[in-house]
Amino acid sequence: MKSKVLIPLIPLFAFAILFISNPSQNSYQERLAKDFGQSHAGAKFSLLDLNKMGHSKHQSFLLFSTYQYEFGTIGVRYWGILGQTFFAGSYRKTEIEKTENTEFEQV
Repeated sequence: MKSKVLIPLIPLFAFAILFISNPSQNSYQERLAKDFGQSHAGAKFSLLDLNKMGHSKHQSFLLFSTYQYEFGTIGVRYWGILGQTFFAGSYRKTEIEKTENTEFEQV
């Protein structure tokens, strides 16, 4: 009897954990500052410095979120779940534009 009551609560509990632990924009910015510092010979970047140098976009999808930061033509992407942020890749805007233009030319 108890297991019939508990089984439907497991997905609800999992959903609540994912929702509560979704990383905030501040979590992403702290990770970005740490990553930039490591890739620039140990330089220290504050969140204010990063906001002045570039712009960012945080999107929350309730159970996970994404973060994108662009500085000039360079950009990085992160995604996060369960309170953790993960590096998803870097790109150059010119590479993306070339890819998009090539796709249109092929049609």
